[in-house]
Parts: sequence; structure tokens; C-alpha cells
Amino acid sequence: MFYIVETKEQLDYLSSSKPEKCFVNVLSQNDNYHPALTKPCLVYYNTGDKGYILPINHSETFSLDWNDIKNFIASHDGVYVLDKKYHMYFLDHNNLYDLNFVKYIDESICDTKVHSDFYNKKYYIPDLNSLIPVCKHYEKWENIYKILEFGEVNEFLNNNYTKVFYQIEKNGIGIDPKKFSKHFEVNWKDYSIYGNTVYTQYNLYNLTTRPSNAFNGVNFAALPKDHARESFEPNNYVLVEFDYSAYHPRIIAKEIGHTFKGDPYDEVPKEIMFQNLYGGIRDEYKDIPFFQKLNGFLGDKYRTFAINGGLLLACDKIIHLDKNTHANRNKLLSYLIQSYETYYNVISLERVLKLLESKKSKIVLYTYDSILLDIDKSEIKKLLPLIKQELEADGFPTRMSVGENYGALIKK
Repeated sequence: MFYIVETKEQLDYLSSSKPEKCFVNVLSQNDNYHPALTKPCLVYYNTGDKGYILPINHSETFSLDWNDIKNFIASHDGVYVLDKKYHMYFLDHNNLYDLNFVKYIDESICDTKVHSDFYNKKYYIPDLNSLIPVCKHYEKWENIYKILEFGEVNEFLNNNYTKVFYQIEKNGIGIDPKKFSKHFEVNWKDYSIYGNTVYTQYNLYNLTTRPSNAFNGVNFAALPKDHARESFEPNNYVLVEFDYSAYHPRIIAKEIGHTFKGDPYDEVPKEIMFQNLYGGIRDEYKDIPFFQKLNGFLGDKYRTFAINGGLLLACDKIIHLDKNTHANRNKLLSYLIQSYETYYNVISLERVLKLLESKKSKIVLYTYDSILLDIDKSEIKKLLPLIKQELEADGFPTRMSVGENYGALIKK
């Protein structure tokens, strides 16, 4: 059969001999648009024997019904993709396995010259991929398929982690468009802004699993603490932020079996705490009980690393480092802190997201030790105590701030 499957009869024929597993990539109308703001153009499908293009909305082909394609893909027991979070905007997530957690692939390395030229000159066209010849899309994804690594995908990362950040990301954040355009220069407005909402994009493929969050020229993980934050406003009623108190010392204490009797900074002053956590434990502080236990913990981690060259993170992900250039205890501690921070956040966010099911209120931004929510007026009294309870269920206390915009938050 020819590689372009344009009719229902051809799709049915392909269905009749389908294996249990396949690789799929949904090409949107324009790669630069946030997936919440675009639609499918083509699907690349490969079972190992041959790749196919399933067209949905392309200028050169007839179109298959999108629902027929979705049902066809869903009928496989396992569907391998690059970037599950992206594909969750288009496909049922229950049978998706993200190969980027096995080996990360930068899709742009296989761009053809046609892709590069079109995206350099015609980047603003919403349905740009429908103008790029089908044969060029096919060429690109055939080349990507050749370099994929099929292996066991980390269950926590593929399911819990990915689902949490998809659920937050798809909500977007409310903005005042005039204020936003005054403080932020985006690459192209339509990529990420629709009406009074801007969409963020979490990158889940960092070494320590701590996600970054930058899209369309804006770094949402490091927004300036000035008037720029006034650009972000609720689409419901009010913005509420919960941030963890002394989060990193408490995370470390949990892992090393140390119990703070009260505030960690009463036991170890904040300046000393951070100097020794991120600059190495100094001799004059090594007899403090917290640092004694931490020193022993790091010694065990380093010895294990020195033997096998791998560091086990919180979610059972092993990262391999060059002992000659990266092997120092401070670096390992930094990686572990980021890993455990992300792990505990995902666990607590799962509980909060379950609480918010069927609610108007929603999480709109995650920034490592805090979350920002857009709360509906009718839900504020009953919901906020429950959210705080779920966030603190693992023993990490939070502080709450409320405001009419992100720059006017006041601690309560």
C-alpha cells in the first residue's frame, strides 16, 4: 500500500493487520503554536515495517475523519510517542508511552530544508504544515523513526508526572492583554495568547526531572518580581498562591530521617542552612545534628555513585554522570533536592487536581515551591482549606497569599 492513507477503506485495510504496538506522531497545523490553540494536520504512523501518513487537513490530500484516526490509534495496546504531554491534547492518554523518557530526541534535527525555509519565512501562517509537501513531512519522520530508542518507559514519569503538568498547562493563565504586551515581548502573539489567556509550556525532559516552563519568549518559571506580575489576573475571581515554607531543608530532613522540632531556621539559621546546603558542609557546622545526618547520607550516595556512575533519583530514574567532571557531593545533593522536590510536588498536585475535578477553580502556574490558583468566588470558602490540607499531607507546611493579580498577592 502507498504511504499516504487517504480513504476509510485504506484505513480499514491497515486496521485489519495492525500489531499491538505502534509509533505515532500527530503533526499540528503549526509547530510553533501551543497545542491548545491548534488542530491536527497529519499523523505519522509506523509499526516497524513501514511508515504511513494519515492526512486530516492538508492541501495536497483527501482527508480522513479525525475520529476514525483516533479510534484506530486507540485500538492499539501501546502507542509510542515523542512528548506524551503534547499528544494528550489530541489523543486518549491511557495507552501512550513517551520515548523521550528513554532517549530524548530533538525533532528539529531531522527538519528538511523545506521545513527550515518555510518556518523561517512563513512562521506566522496558522496552517503552515498543511502547505509543506506531505513527502517532506514523511521524509522527516522516517528519519526520526530510525533514531528512536524503544525501551522501558519510567512509569511515574510517563503517567503521574506527565498528567499533572498537562492538567495545569492546559488551563492557561488569565492576563490583562494590554499590561502583558507592555511587560513581555513574545515571538508571535497567536502562538500562545487567546483572548484573556496566555498558555505556558512545561518542558519535562530535564536531567533531574525538575520541569522548566518557557514558551513564546516568556520564562514563566522565573517571572520578574516587579510590575510585570500585575499582567496576570484571574479569569475567575481571585488569584491564590500557596508556597512551601523552608521546603528544601524539610525535604532533606525527610530523606535523611531528621525531625525538626519547629521551624528549621530556628534550629539552623537560614543563612547558615543555605551556605552549607549549596556550598558544602563547613567543618565548624559538621557537628550540628542535621548536618551530621546529611553528611552521612551524602557519603552513602557518593560511594554508590562512584561504584556504578549512576545516581538514583526520587522517581526511580537513574542518571549517569561523568565522575571526572560532575562527581562532587554538592552537585549530587543539588540533583537529589530537585528530584525529591518534583516528586513530592507531583504527589501533592495529584491530590489537589483530584479535588478540583468538576470545579471552576483551577491551578494555573507551578513554580517549584509554590502553586498559583485561579479561584472561583462561589468555591473560595470551602475549597481553600481543603487545598491547603492536601498540599501539607506529606508534612510540608505552606503559606497562603491572595490578590486581585499576581503582583498584588498579600499573605493571609
